[in-house]
Amino acid sequence: MPIAYDDFIYLHMPKTGGMWVSNILLSNGGHKIQGNGLHRHAPISKLSEEDLYGKMVFGTIRDPWSWYVSFWRHLQIGADGRALLDFLGRGSREFSSFLAGATNPGIWAEAPKSLTEAWWDWPERDECGLYTATAKSIYGDRTDTVIDTALMYEGLEIITGLETGTETHPPTNTSNSRSGYLDPEDMFGEQEMALVGEADGGFAKRIGYYEPFGVLEDSAVPGNWCP
Repeated sequence: MPIAYDDFIYLHMPKTGGMWVSNILLSNGGHKIQGNGLHRHAPISKLSEEDLYGKMVFGTIRDPWSWYVSFWRHLQIGADGRALLDFLGRGSREFSSFLAGATNPGIWAEAPKSLTEAWWDWPERDECGLYTATAKSIYGDRTDTVIDTALMYEGLEIITGLETGTETHPPTNTSNSRSGYLDPEDMFGEQEMALVGEADGGFAKRIGYYEPFGVLEDSAVPGNWCP
């Protein structure tokens, strides 16, 4: 669920380190916004004007290439995720097959609701990859700031003024903490790189990712950045 803390609200795009951010905010007096069918990855469209009034809205982001690897890994955990993985990969759970489906709006937009409701409100169809559509669905055009996953330790402290050291708030639910960790860059050949570049490269550059597997030029990006 979105987290409210003093004069800001945190929105959680899947697979961008959001559990770590949420835990920090909740342990420092933040509270979950309840109601309106909200869940962990509720989009800004689900929040009321009363919830948003006078508050800065921020979220977390990461480069699309590593995001797809993390999402693919996460889908392998439970039955619902594997069913969605089978749908996107057209029966194959290989990363290349999954990526071909997730970067093709004609495929991911047709996923049955029974497979997607366990995750979050499936983004409306868009002529782009699932990464771009998810970011636009979660953040809309009212997000004031996004923080790169790789810059969160510094960026979150700047935004919130909270102590965010890894010793007191260790990252949670991260792929590299699981057995069989794979470096995202090792998952990509030329074809996979091209798929993400074509589907999500334009959006990635718009928000500040100029190189695959890179980080934002700055730890914060101004709002109204959705094309």
